[in-house]
Amino acid sequence: MDNDYQISKDGTIFQIKDDGTISKLAKIEDGKVLVSGESTVPSQDNTSWKGVLIFFLVAFAIATLVLGILYSKSNDNYYSSLGREYVLEQKVSSLESDVAALQKQLENSRYRVTRIEMLSSGYVDAEPGQTFHIDYTIIPTSSKDATISWYSSYPSVASIDANGIITVHQKGTTTITARAGGAEAKCELEVRMKDSIASLTASSQNGYPIHVNNPKIAQKGDTQVNILSVEITSERTAIRMSWKNTQYSPGWYNIDKNTYIQDKTSGEKYTLLTTNNCALAPKQTSIEYGQTKEFVLYFPSLPKTVTTIDMCEPGSSSWKFYGIRIQ
Repeated sequence: MDNDYQISKDGTIFQIKDDGTISKLAKIEDGKVLVSGESTVPSQDNTSWKGVLIFFLVAFAIATLVLGILYSKSNDNYYSSLGREYVLEQKVSSLESDVAALQKQLENSRYRVTRIEMLSSGYVDAEPGQTFHIDYTIIPTSSKDATISWYSSYPSVASIDANGIITVHQKGTTTITARAGGAEAKCELEVRMKDSIASLTASSQNGYPIHVNNPKIAQKGDTQVNILSVEITSERTAIRMSWKNTQYSPGWYNIDKNTYIQDKTSGEKYTLLTTNNCALAPKQTSIEYGQTKEFVLYFPSLPKTVTTIDMCEPGSSSWKFYGIRIQ
């Protein structure tokens, strides 16, 4: 059955049925459909709901764009923060390395060798193949950089090894050089063979040399130490000595660098110049039990008129000899 609908000018909706009856269904007022029984339903206005849909789509697009921008800026800030932290870590690491390097430089400079002290010249009476130590002092004494490099200008006369031990080869003069930590010291060393000493004694000139074997001694403090000979030339005084170890165990000996000889007549003192086969204190020359070692002490030349001398090691040492007869 078909129904016909009509809308009047005032917006009233009528239903015309097939049997000719007319019934009022609803009325449209203010965009709303007023249904019989006072219930209402929204008007089917296509333009209105499409506008709402477009509004929500635009709002969603704007919100999406804003959120995207905020997210991008947040990422930029995050990665920018990470970059700043990385750069800061690199700078801190570099600074720590610089501080460590500076501390190491300060530590090295504190213990760096600044000076080497040893005699500028010396003499030895020796036989070919004979060895002895050269004495030296490192300044500062607490230096950790204490490795000494040794050189001999004429190794054919006297060579020197890495431990500072000199080996005599023949008569002549050589320069011994010590280097450590940028410091350097030189000693001009004259080697005189024992046979050349005998020839000097035989060919005396101007009262020199004076050579006395087993000189008479008025008094001595150590019975284990003996003076074998005294030789005076125009250049130096050499006192050859020996010491026997009777202590029933390996031992050592050395001598103070301030040891002196004194002319009994004038009272003038002459301080030790260098040694051969006898370390300067606090260094030590080792000696086995029952062994006897010979060594030579060198002093400045004495006047040729000298007749009697004393030789004394300072302090409580028993190495004191009084009234040594020269001539």
